[in-house]
Amino acid sequence: EKIEFKRETPIEIADRKSNFADFIIENKILLELKTKNFIDKKDYYQTQRYLENANLQLGIIINFQQEHLKPKRVVNPKFINATRKMQMHTNDTKKEINDSHRDSHSSDFEAFECNSGHSHRDVIYNSGEESAQQIKLRFDRLGIKTENIKYLGETDTDMVCATIKKNRPALAIIDSIQTATSQDVDSSFGGVGQIKAATAKLMEVAKKDNIPIIIVGHITKGGDIAGPKLLEHMVDTVLYFEGEKMSHYRMLRAVKNRFGNTNEVGIFEMTGDGLKEVANPSAAFLENKSDVSGSVLTCTLGGNRPFLVEVQALTNPTQFGNPMRKSSGFDLNRLNIIATIINQRTDIKCASHDIILNIAGGIKIQDPAADLAVALAIISSMKNKVLPKNLVALGELGLGGELRKISQIEKRLNEAKRLGLTNILSPENSKTLSEAIKNLIF
Repeated sequence: EKIEFKRETPIEIADRKSNFADFIIENKILLELKTKNFIDKKDYYQTQRYLENANLQLGIIINFQQEHLKPKRVVNPKFINATRKMQMHTNDTKKEINDSHRDSHSSDFEAFECNSGHSHRDVIYNSGEESAQQIKLRFDRLGIKTENIKYLGETDTDMVCATIKKNRPALAIIDSIQTATSQDVDSSFGGVGQIKAATAKLMEVAKKDNIPIIIVGHITKGGDIAGPKLLEHMVDTVLYFEGEKMSHYRMLRAVKNRFGNTNEVGIFEMTGDGLKEVANPSAAFLENKSDVSGSVLTCTLGGNRPFLVEVQALTNPTQFGNPMRKSSGFDLNRLNIIATIINQRTDIKCASHDIILNIAGGIKIQDPAADLAVALAIISSMKNKVLPKNLVALGELGLGGELRKISQIEKRLNEAKRLGLTNILSPENSKTLSEAIKNLIF
């Protein structure tokens, strides 16, 4: 016998629980009548949407202003004021992965982002690793205003997504994706399946509800994102926040950006008050330049932003059968190639010497324009001759010993001239490495 609902609305039908069997919340709600009779198709889908919105469990939002979260000691750090930072495009729908070393102070970067342009708008900070008290202590140390920052300590992705959709914040931060779990996957958190499922659900919320979401992820020992490579393809932007463990400088660089180019690099300094943007990287990296042999300046590009760095080399006749090669901040394979070029294409023989190379400031460079500076630093150390203070070396080395042209040389030259460095060695005045050495009169 067919049940007549008279003129009840879909909501009234849903509230009359005796007419409905148990429902399951997965991707969609499955709805059945106990009598195996179905209501009108239009009412069915309206009722389905009502149940979907009414029965999803929400996470517990904690306000950082609550009394029990106040720290026992008073911290009065200076307010963080960064005049320049990478454009995050938070007015558009987007999802980001910020992969970082835990010793790179990624938590300070997340706090920095909470305070950058969102202090008057709601931000949800979901952490599966730290408690609200721990995060509150960090925010107080950094001087972050927490009136509009809400804490959510859930690992269930369904609950996190439902809470984000309900509160509709201006920004949501997920720390970290390795602690997120999904009921759709039968495995422990941190697995490949869990990471893929959790990211897919967060991506759906970001697109449908137009809410920017930043996902924090761990990296492997090799420097790659921990988890499936598919994760990079799912998100809109991939940012790496990195730096040497003992250095107080950190670099934020983009390897993928659907909202712009990837030629932008942000340089920050770690201080007692948190991250501070380095407005003049060249002056910062050259502040303590050494006046000894084996030291050469070069101009590299951080995206479209030129800045000067010091290349340091130290050589010594080897005491073993095979010479030692060590490099910090520069590719070791490239260093071996440059050492071979010096040995074969010039009169200077370095095959029997240990070579140690360092990029001052604890930063990493991958710019081929630094090849000439590396070669001159090695030769300067072997000859024990100090190079001119105002010398800047620019050029890529070919296997034949020739100097090749480099990109955006005008920007590099202008940056060098801005700091009063007028002695420039480049492919424009030296065609080969041997010619560059003669110009310096080693």
